[in-house]
Amino acid sequence: MDIINLSEEQQNRLIDEIGKHSDDLTEEDMEFLKVLSKSKFSDVKINMAGILVNCETPESVNVLLSMVDDEDDLVRVNAIDSLCNCQDVKVMKILMEIAQKDNSELVRRYAILSAVDIADNIEKCDYTAVAHFLKQRAKRESDIGIKLACYRLYLFDDKNYLTQLEMGLLDADYRNRCATVHGLSEIADSKNSEHIRNILIKAREAEKIYTVTDAIDHALSEMQ
Repeated sequence: MDIINLSEEQQNRLIDEIGKHSDDLTEEDMEFLKVLSKSKFSDVKINMAGILVNCETPESVNVLLSMVDDEDDLVRVNAIDSLCNCQDVKVMKILMEIAQKDNSELVRRYAILSAVDIADNIEKCDYTAVAHFLKQRAKRESDIGIKLACYRLYLFDDKNYLTQLEMGLLDADYRNRCATVHGLSEIADSKNSEHIRNILIKAREAEKIYTVTDAIDHALSEMQ
C-alpha cells in the first residue's frame, strides 16, 4: 500500500483504525505511523501524535521526535505534548533545547511543560539542573504563558513559586487564567490542597468567563 500518497481523508481513516487499539500497537502499525509522520497533511500528523500519547515504546518516542522539527507549529506542539509521559533524560534535554530555540512561543511553552513532566516521571532526575533551566527561562521569557509553565518549579521544592503561579489568575488573558488553574491543580498535594482549594474558590467568585469557571470547577472536583 502506497500510504504516503493516500488522500488526507484516507490517511486519517487509517490512523483512526490504528487508534482503536493504540494500547497494543503492532510492528505493522508502527511502520504505518513512521511513514505518516512524513505526511504532507498537518491534520494527519496531529491526529497521529494524539494516539501515541500513552504509548511509551522507543519506536513511538522516535516517531514523535521525528515531528518536533516539523514546519507546522501545531504539529510540533502536539508531538511535544505527546512526549510528556516519556521517562528518558535524553528526550527531556531535547525538549529543553527546543524551549530555548523554537520561534513559536506556544511550542516553547509546551516544550517546558513536557520537559517538566518527564523530569517528574524520572525516579533519579537531576532536579537541580531542571530547576536552574526553568529559572533561566522564566527570567528571559516575556510571554506570560511560558512564565506560568516555568513556575511549575514548585514541583521541585521551590515553594516561592506558588505565589507567582497564583498571580496568573489575575492575568487579563482568560487562556492564561485557565493555564494557571491547570497548573495549580497539578501541583496540589496532601500538604497544600486546602490552600490551593481556597485560592481557586476565591478566583471562582470573581471570574466571569465560563471557560475559566468550568476549569476551576473541574479542578475543585478533582481535588475532593
